[in-house]
Amino acid sequence: MNKQQTSFGRSSTMPKFFESEYFVPEVDNWHLKEDAPEDVKKEFEAWMKEHSSEDQLDSYLQKYSKQFCENFPVFLMMGTSEAEIIRIIQNCLCNGTPFFPETIPNADY
Repeated sequence: MNKQQTSFGRSSTMPKFFESEYFVPEVDNWHLKEDAPEDVKKEFEAWMKEHSSEDQLDSYLQKYSKQFCENFPVFLMMGTSEAEIIRIIQNCLCNGTPFFPETIPNADY
């Protein structure tokens, strides 16, 4: 699946701001640089508003499953906060890459 086919919930393509030089994808603190153009700011604010109004974790788990045709490995993420799982899923959706958690060799999962 290429970037233009990536699903972002109600939006059907990757938002342009994501590849913008003004986008700062810090952990739990996505934001734009202060000198971002107005059109980039508007797109970013609209996207963030659209995605923050949903039932966060369940919604992102469904989006992940739909995009990658497999469930997100929640069981392997025990002890990880919901906010961190959401951030990981957001990055997977934006990058079009499924998540592969670190595993312990020979462990029985």
